[in-house]
Amino acid sequence: MGRIGITGIGPVTPIGIGKDEFWSAMEKGLNAIRKLDMQFLPPNTCCGVIGDLNLDAYIDGRRFRRAARVSQYTLIAAALALGDAKCTPPLGPKSALVMGITHGSLHYSETFHASLVKEGPDALSPIHFSDSVLNAPAGNTSICFDIEGPMHTLLGGPECAVKAVMLGSHLIDGGSVDRSIIIAAEELNHISLYCYTRLGLDPLSEGAAALVIERVDCTDRTSPYCYLSGMASQLYPANPEAALLNVVHKALEVAGLRIAEVDLMIANVPVIAGFPHTVPVVNVAPFTGYAFSVTTLWHVTLAAMVIRNGSIPKAFIGSDMNLPTSIAQVLICAADGFGAAAALVLSSTPGT
Repeated sequence: MGRIGITGIGPVTPIGIGKDEFWSAMEKGLNAIRKLDMQFLPPNTCCGVIGDLNLDAYIDGRRFRRAARVSQYTLIAAALALGDAKCTPPLGPKSALVMGITHGSLHYSETFHASLVKEGPDALSPIHFSDSVLNAPAGNTSICFDIEGPMHTLLGGPECAVKAVMLGSHLIDGGSVDRSIIIAAEELNHISLYCYTRLGLDPLSEGAAALVIERVDCTDRTSPYCYLSGMASQLYPANPEAALLNVVHKALEVAGLRIAEVDLMIANVPVIAGFPHTVPVVNVAPFTGYAFSVTTLWHVTLAAMVIRNGSIPKAFIGSDMNLPTSIAQVLICAADGFGAAAALVLSSTPGT
């Protein structure tokens, strides 16, 4: 695992599309949280929305112009990451695709059901059904880029993105493929917005992120942003706090690191008990909104860029933050609050 690196990234976020826009927005502290006026929503509901997208600017989108928004976000993120890694389709049987998703296209599911109830079976559009299933974004992406290797769709919350990275790296380690494309995507829907708003969840968001990970000694196209050095996941509903602590210690153990050697932590959860207060902790959700597994993959994207650039974006730098002199080890944590947790360590140099 120590020789597997991230060679391409592709963020699709409300604050910017592509790595340069994403980093620039983080430097400037841009905030995408806006009031949203949608049917059934409580007044002053806020979220991070991606505006109109020109799919043709990123791929030959003729086959996918009627695809659900979540599929289009997935396709754009994949195109950006593959272009960044200098991977040219067709990708063939030695490339895998692992997708992390939480809700999928609720809009197409709602449209399909409404047509069935109001107009009967003869009025149903097969597009609304086929693109409403949770593995539709991965299927569309494999077709678009001719990915013929293993394809998996994992369901879950914020920890799901780390599990996707874990599975993708295991496929590479096992020799099944030379590279894995890791993607997470979500689209906003008024039903999910209404439900989560009633639960008091932070402003929601939409978008996607993609990574290309591959064994570094198998490619000379580009140098990696960083290396996957440790990862772990656990489901422990009886003690969610213990689950998070356990995966952090396990990921660090796999990476051969002590907790004091971590230079930066990026997480959707509060600071872990026992974690050194001298380590900066950041989270993109206050700027982008919260998008479940996508937020975690945005965190991985940010970590990769931080390691390559050697700096933390200005938006995260507070007067009370102890800035490290160098950034070589970044810990990404994700937990759903109900016992599902995962952690990933990215390093500037490969492990043994």
